[in-house]
Amino acid sequence: GTMLPPTLVSVLVAFLAATLGTLVLNNKFRQKLKTIVNAVKSRRQLDELAATSTRNYDNLPQVSAIFIHPIKSLRAVSLSETKFDEHGLKADRRLMIVRPIPRSASSYFVKKNKATHRFFTQRQSPSL
Repeated sequence: GTMLPPTLVSVLVAFLAATLGTLVLNNKFRQKLKTIVNAVKSRRQLDELAATSTRNYDNLPQVSAIFIHPIKSLRAVSLSETKFDEHGLKADRRLMIVRPIPRSASSYFVKKNKATHRFFTQRQSPSL
């Protein structure tokens, strides 16, 4: 197989040494270790690909427009640029219009975790 860089090997060994002292080799630990090893392999493959690429940007896909929907199911807004956060494009579909569900007086005492509102879409009201 392919040799791992010495710094990476030492990081993995340190991780294993620290973890083995507190964890029993169970399925959860093996899965975490497998994820780390796969990430290291993927990173190595990406580094090799980047080092051997011809840097021909003419054939790469290009973004021609960026649209977000600040309110889910309503009209899109065109942007010239945007940023990403942990949920995707910033401000995209973060809000939604909801309407209360009619409830009988007795339903207030039946279930606590039952939905109280429904999502309202532009399909239901095209004027939105």
